[in-house]
Amino acid sequence: MTAAEYLPPAVVFRAMTESGWAEHWVRAENRKDLTSLSFCGRSPLRSARPRRVVWGYPACCEKRYGVRRRTEQGVSADHLDVKDRFGRQLERRDGRDFPFYNREPVEVSTWKWIVIIVSCAIAFIVLISIPQPNNYVALIPRILFPVIMLVVFALLTGGFWRSIFHKLTGWDVLNMVFFAVLNTVVALIVGGIIRALTGAADNAATQGLAQLSPGELFSFYLGTGVQLFGEELFTILPFLAVMYWLYAKAHLSRKTAIILAWLITAVWFGAAHLPTYDWNVLQAVVGIGVARLVLTLAFIRTKNILVSTGAHILNDWAGFTFALLTGLATAGIAR
Repeated sequence: MTAAEYLPPAVVFRAMTESGWAEHWVRAENRKDLTSLSFCGRSPLRSARPRRVVWGYPACCEKRYGVRRRTEQGVSADHLDVKDRFGRQLERRDGRDFPFYNREPVEVSTWKWIVIIVSCAIAFIVLISIPQPNNYVALIPRILFPVIMLVVFALLTGGFWRSIFHKLTGWDVLNMVFFAVLNTVVALIVGGIIRALTGAADNAATQGLAQLSPGELFSFYLGTGVQLFGEELFTILPFLAVMYWLYAKAHLSRKTAIILAWLITAVWFGAAHLPTYDWNVLQAVVGIGVARLVLTLAFIRTKNILVSTGAHILNDWAGFTFALLTGLATAGIAR
C-alpha cells in the first residue's frame, strides 16, 4: 500500500493482467492520477496519437511505474537489447517479441505447459486414430486436431492466446511465399539425399488424388489446410513451452533458448511423421525435421503463426497439386 493507502500502479497492473480483467476494464475509479485512464496527463487508451494498447501504460509511464507495455500485436520487444536478438535477416525489427517465455504478457506456469503439450499429443492421437474412409469423413479428425489444442491453450492462457496471431500484412504474405519456396528447395535436396542413401517411403496423402470426385477433392484441400494449421500449433505451442523452461527456469539466454527450442520441436514434429513414412526414422526425423526447421523460421521471424501456417499450406498444397496434375496427365496418356 502507498502512504495514501492505495495500491501502487504496478501492482494493480499485474493483478489486473493475471486475473484477466485487463482486457475488459476501461473505466476510471478512485485516484485518477494513479489508477484511471489518465497517466502523466495522457490516456493510455485514448491519447492524441493512436496506440495499439490493450490495457496498460503509454511509453511515458513505462519508466515511471516500472511496467512493460503490451500491444494488440503481442509482447513489445522494446525491452530487448540488440545482443538479445538475432540479426535483421532472422528477426525483423517490427517491435514484436515471443509471448510467454519471459512471463509476458502473463506467466503460464509449468503445469499448464505440460497440459498444453499433453493436449497436443491427444489431438495427434485423435487425428491418426479416427478411421478416414474418405475425405468427407476425414474432415472430422482434421478439424478436431487443431480445435483440441487451441481450446486447451485458450483456457490456460486466458485472452492472451491471441498473442501468437497477428493481422497479416503484405510483407507477411511475401514471407509466406519465401519460406514455402525455401522449404520446397530444402526438402527436395534433403529428400533426394535420403532417398539415395536408404530409400524413402511415399506420402500416402498424394496417392489417388486424380481419381477423386470434385467434391471429395475440395474436402481434401479444405481438410488438409485445417490439419496443417493444427501441425503449426503442434509445433509452436511446444516451442513456446521449451523456450519458457529454458529461459525462465534454466536461465539460459534468449538466443540459446530459441535455438534449442527450434531443434527440439523439429525432432518432435519429425517423430510424429513416423507412421506416415512407414517408420523410416531417417526420412521422418531428419527429412521432415529439417523441413520443419524452415517452417519454424517463419514464426521466429514474424512471431505470427498465420505466416508459418500459410507457408506450410502453400508448400504442401503445391506438392498435392503437382501429384494431382501428374496423375491426371498419366491417366490421359493411358487412355
